[in-house]
Parts: sequence; structure tokens; C-alpha cells
Amino acid sequence: YHNVTYIKFQNFRWKNKRRKHICSRGNALSEEQTRKVISSRGGPIENSITVYPQVFEGRGDDFEKLLVIHEGYSLKLSKGSVLAESVLLQDLTENGIVETYIDGRQHEKHLYQNSEHMASLLVKPQAGGHYHVHGLVNTTHLIEPIPSLGRSLEGSTAHRISAIEMNQGNHGFITASERNFRIPKVTKSEAGRLPKNFTVELVFCSDHVHTIGFKSPSERIQYVQLFTLAITLRLQQLSSPGSISVISIVGSYIAKEYYVHQRNNYTIYGTETLKKLAFAATRNDAMGRADAIFLATGRSVVQLNGRKLTTDHVGLAFLGKMCTFLKTSLGVDKPRTFSGLHTASHELAHLLNSSHDGERGSANCRAEYQYLMHAYEGGDRNYMFSSCSMAAIHEFLRSDNSYCLKVTATYRKAYLPYDLLKRQGSFLNGAYYCKTFFPDYKNASYVRRTYSPSDHCHFRCELTKWSGKKQQGDIYAPQRTPCNNNPPMSCYYGLCAPTKE
Repeated sequence: YHNVTYIKFQNFRWKNKRRKHICSRGNALSEEQTRKVISSRGGPIENSITVYPQVFEGRGDDFEKLLVIHEGYSLKLSKGSVLAESVLLQDLTENGIVETYIDGRQHEKHLYQNSEHMASLLVKPQAGGHYHVHGLVNTTHLIEPIPSLGRSLEGSTAHRISAIEMNQGNHGFITASERNFRIPKVTKSEAGRLPKNFTVELVFCSDHVHTIGFKSPSERIQYVQLFTLAITLRLQQLSSPGSISVISIVGSYIAKEYYVHQRNNYTIYGTETLKKLAFAATRNDAMGRADAIFLATGRSVVQLNGRKLTTDHVGLAFLGKMCTFLKTSLGVDKPRTFSGLHTASHELAHLLNSSHDGERGSANCRAEYQYLMHAYEGGDRNYMFSSCSMAAIHEFLRSDNSYCLKVTATYRKAYLPYDLLKRQGSFLNGAYYCKTFFPDYKNASYVRRTYSPSDHCHFRCELTKWSGKKQQGDIYAPQRTPCNNNPPMSCYYGLCAPTKE
């Protein structure tokens, strides 16, 4: 899959001359323009094009900005979101672990998307009404500003569009029974229904090599946003659309990470690293509360099969183990290039119980069709799920095994939408909010209890799972919910604090 091929541009293939993309201005890209985006998959990028994009404010409800990248090529953009309201940054340093909380909404204020073409972009305003655009314009190409090349006559900054580098190697998965883990077995419920949607609360980890590949922590945070938003856009293809919510970003400025099993400075053991990540989650609150953990590594990944060492691996995860102790996955990613995007999407789908096409439960879908879940990196349809992958993920979502994905919460504490508070008034009705926040659970009910002053900003819901088992979950009140009269106090992230002006 790594031979020279025509790269998809705007999610269409130039090999088929009958399939032309008609842009919003009504013009198709010329043959000369298409020749400029030919490159090698998986190898050095030999060609790129320089463009001078312009950004216009949207008029109407269907989009917020219009990004005109090139004459005859534009994208309608809507706001994107992947960060939790409060994101924990954890950095390993020579002086210990440094923890910082950041405002997720503030950090993603320039994040935009185009769902149709799976564009994930940061659109940052510059002086004079101009913009810097960085990220993925579709599934195969990225864009980045090049200020050193000067500006156009209109004052727009030069940008480069180039093909995304691709990893070369095999994806893998592990079944828990093959590794002799003592994992409690959860019985799947045949009566379960598909939720309207689901959210994966993710901890995104970088190993030392991946971390130092970025110029600053801010650049790494921006990269994680673009990377995980692109994964979200792939999960949105499911009948029950999925979303990523990043609750913590972990990095290491030291070469000996506690969550990585190294073979040497340049290589890590795959399965052993997944185990180490799983056990690290038992001692790390953010990891422990997450639905899934993904490790981006800048090192090579090897596997020990008996006494044989195999080296052509780019990703690994446990099959169907999201929400469990073994909720770990990893993938090779060259910093700042998005080379591991396909790998990360693939391995998270393994955690959602999707096998490789042509194998196990997906045996009816042929691997040579090159959908996202075929075993090798690359392929013409590597951004799409096959029907077998969709069926496997939907089965997992119907089961009790996926319980954590149906609780749209941050750190297992749910924030009720503020607009509901404005519509209903300042007083919370526990039963109403429980049913509103957990629409995919029958008989969601409010658990009455004796409140202390510190409890006024959260309350408890009881959820009846499809198996009949009951489980309770806490919900945080909406921000600015009044919680005390004298002195006036309001709820902020589950705490009753003096009301902010």
C-alpha cells in the first residue's frame, strides 16, 4: 500500500477522471493543480503547493467561517471541540511531576472543523484581518503557514499544503485471555439499545521522544486538539456518533517514563508498555477515571512472541477493553506530522471491539478493500469504517461493557448544560435533570440525600442498566447555579464559591 499513488485531495480521487469535486464557487481544480499534489505514501513528500488562504465570516446558520484555500477550493467551517472544560496537564520533569489545569474552552477557541471532508483546523486571526491556518484540510493533506515566504498582494500569509506522512507497518490487538489477565467478565445484554451518541473521555500521553518533538507545551496542546478532533470526525460516521473528550494530556521531559517499557532509548516493547500504562492508571487519578488511554510514541515498537522479536509494528491495543483496566492503546507518531492519526483511530476502534477486516468477527469484510480496520497502515479508504467494523462497535455500544461511554461526564462528574438552567430557572429539579442528562438509561432517577453546605453544587442519579443492574453517578450543577444566599455564592465546577461578577 506504499507505492506511488495519486493522493486524495478533498476526499476524492484524481485517478478517476469522472469524479470531480465542484467547489463552492462552482469550479473544479485544473489538471495542472492536481498534478502538484502527487506524492509518495509513507515516504518523503516530494511535492507541495503554496497557497494564500483567505477567511470570511459565515452568513447563516450552516457554517461560521468560509476558508478559501485556493481558487476553486474552499471549506465551510463550524466550531470544533475536543477538550474537557478543565484539562489536566501532567509533565514529567527532573524535579518531579508538574501538574497544571487549563481552561479547555479558552484553548480551543480557534478550533474549527468540516465534517464532510474531515478537516480539523486551527484558524488564528492575525493583524490586518488575516489568518494563520494550521491542521488537516482533509484525510490526506495538511496545511501550515510559512511567514518567511511573504504575503500575497492582498496581504495573505503564504501557506504550504502537503501530503500527510504515513507510518509503515502493522497494526495489532491483544485479547486479554491470551495474556492471562484476571479480568472480571461482564455479561453482554441482548436487550441493550444503541445510544444516541457516546463520548470517549481520553488521556493523551506522549513519551519522551514525542514530547520533545514540540517547540513548546502550547504547540503540543494544539497538536493534540487537531489530532483528536480528526479522530472524532471518523467516529462521527457511526450510527451512534462518537466524540473524543480529552481530560488530560501527559508528557515527559525525562527519558525514563514510568508508563513506558523500554527496550533501549529508541525502542519500546508493545504489550509490556500497554500493561505498564494500565497499572499506571491505578496510581494516577486522571488515567484511572478515563475511558481510554492513548500513548503517542516517537520510538519504534517491537513485540516478543516467545523468543522471536518482531519489529514492523505501528500500533497496539486490547480488543474490546475500553472502560476496563485494559483500556490502553499506543501508536507510533512523528511529532507535528500527524503520521500516527490513522494508527490512533485504528487502535481506539480495537478498544471499541472492532477486529481487523477479514478476521474474527469481521471475517465477512475483505481486507483488500483497505478500510480503516484492515491490518496494515495506509489504504484508499483508511478513514472509513467497513460495515463489519460498524457492526462490531455497535454491538459493543449496546452492551453493558460500554457503560462509561454513555455517561457524558468529565472525571465522572457531569456538567449540566447551562442553557437548561436558564430555561428552567435557578432551582434544580433532581428527577428532571437526571432524565435529561442520561437519556439513554431507562428509569434514571434522583437519589435524595441529606445535603451539607458543600453538597449544594452536585447531586446523585441512579441509573438502571439494560441488564437490570443499578449504578449511581454524580452530576455537577450548571456553572453559576445559586448555592447560597448570604453571602451570595454560586456553583463553579462542583464547588460553592463566591459569585463572580
